[in-house]
Amino acid sequence: MTAQTIAGVAARQPASSADASELRLFDGMAPFFTGVTGGETNWSKTPFARIEHRGRIPPGRIDAIVRAWERYCREMTRIGYNAVAVDDLAHLVSHPWYPESLRRLLADWHALYARLFAVARRLGLRIFAATDYCFFNESIDGRLAETGGSPLDFFAKTAEIALRQHGLDGIVLRLGESDGVDVAGAFTSRLTARCSGEARHVVARLLPLCERARATLIVRTWTLGAFPLGDLIWNPATWDAVFGGLESEALVVSLKHGEADFFRYLDVNPLFFHGRQRKLIEFQARREYEGMGEFPSFTGWMHARHRGALRAGGATMAGCSVVQAGGWSPWPRLAFVEDGSLWSELNLYATLRIWRGESPEDAVRAFCADRGQSFGDPETFLAFLRHADRAIELGLYIREFAQRALYFRRVRIPPLVWVSWRDVTATGLVALLHRHIVKDPARAVAEGREAVADVEAMLALAPSLGLPAGPLEFQRDTFRILALAREALLGVATPETWCELGALLPVYRSRYPEGYRFALGPDSLAGADGLTRLMLRLVLRRGHRYRLHDRLMLTRPVSRAKIWLSRRLARSLPVFVNQHGMSAEVLLR
Repeated sequence: MTAQTIAGVAARQPASSADASELRLFDGMAPFFTGVTGGETNWSKTPFARIEHRGRIPPGRIDAIVRAWERYCREMTRIGYNAVAVDDLAHLVSHPWYPESLRRLLADWHALYARLFAVARRLGLRIFAATDYCFFNESIDGRLAETGGSPLDFFAKTAEIALRQHGLDGIVLRLGESDGVDVAGAFTSRLTARCSGEARHVVARLLPLCERARATLIVRTWTLGAFPLGDLIWNPATWDAVFGGLESEALVVSLKHGEADFFRYLDVNPLFFHGRQRKLIEFQARREYEGMGEFPSFTGWMHARHRGALRAGGATMAGCSVVQAGGWSPWPRLAFVEDGSLWSELNLYATLRIWRGESPEDAVRAFCADRGQSFGDPETFLAFLRHADRAIELGLYIREFAQRALYFRRVRIPPLVWVSWRDVTATGLVALLHRHIVKDPARAVAEGREAVADVEAMLALAPSLGLPAGPLEFQRDTFRILALAREALLGVATPETWCELGALLPVYRSRYPEGYRFALGPDSLAGADGLTRLMLRLVLRRGHRYRLHDRLMLTRPVSRAKIWLSRRLARSLPVFVNQHGMSAEVLLR
């Protein structure tokens, strides 16, 4: 047998009994987007309102979702995953005091979930329900006001019913983020646990329910910095206040691989080595900040470094979670659904094999063997992916900025700020921040051009690999503009830069009407005055530890001043802040 054939056989072999208890979780959201087309889409939330029609789910839509779910789960099981998380807990339970119209709608959802869960169980998958704490609607708000009940009582009762009625294997609980401002439907979530004590009460209330049901409670530490709980993602003191003394076989604490969102240039989160609770590491296959599957963004080498750090540090791991969810865009590239996404499918496949001990190179070779003759020579494909890795690291990220660990209030400044989903901001407050940090703009500009050269190299290799040129041309054309836009961002743009941008942008917008959106302007500091410059010097810090004035600025009066400042500088903030996620006012609380 050839090495390629051996790798293909290994790819199809089932997991051994020794690692059967390890959790290898994936999100089950992708099939719910079947048939949902057109416009900016929130890929972090099942599109409940777009699936429903006149208060019901059309039977044809139910059948389409079930077919997509079966294909999706079958593929994910085949490549080694053993658990699926479905969105969301709120739609799994119908309380008798809900309005009749809502109960009719939820009956449709329950019929759909019953079919989905039957497929999952037939494939041997464990089933988890994802949820925020807490979800609301008018009837819930009215019931709580009428009875004097607490959100926690309502939430715990809902969780208890869901565990019993659906035989769930567990719950995935998000405490530190709520639905985006664009989410519509029968339920929407609000941040309800705002401090460590409140979060601890939630966890302590749910743990016995899960223990009795022989289910697992996965608590995510992901937060956006809002309210005192907002530093749970990195602060060991907040961790201890929430989890200290809560030790149970039913409890797993889930962390993103770094101290911020799914970005590169982040070391493994030190909290993996803190506390005695079992940990779950979160990876992202469909890279929300790196093209969302429209062009290659291989994560193998990055995730191999994370795995090595966890093994070296002796972290007590329950397994891994690999998701496609995240971000806003009109780009419907989802692995194993409809037309699929080669690059997300590669990451789903390779990440799991790397987590289980393979090198990135061997994982890629196995993927090529698994796909038959689709890619020609695996070594050429590896060379292609090395160019792809460099293109992302240098073309989207500004390395000098990304390598600096900086903190603002309760958050670690993301390594990638100027490009968020498909919005590029090279002006205002974002420009001010980068000019404050980047001391060698010439090197940063040169690296942007190197990234374009890497994409050109990928285009040269693509024909021998049988890869279509279109996605790579989109990446090349985007990265050409990004290379020029970073000159504006860093304050080194010349008249020639603006002339070239003026020629490229109209052609780009015509060719890619749903491509990246660029906020550029010769005056990159519009809206950022002397007060803002002073505030920037005061509020940024290089380490975790809060300074005295940091603590003062986290008090309520100063928080109100920050909210006033955020309103004043709204035109300088990235477009995504108030259009998609939680509003700036909430994030600054």
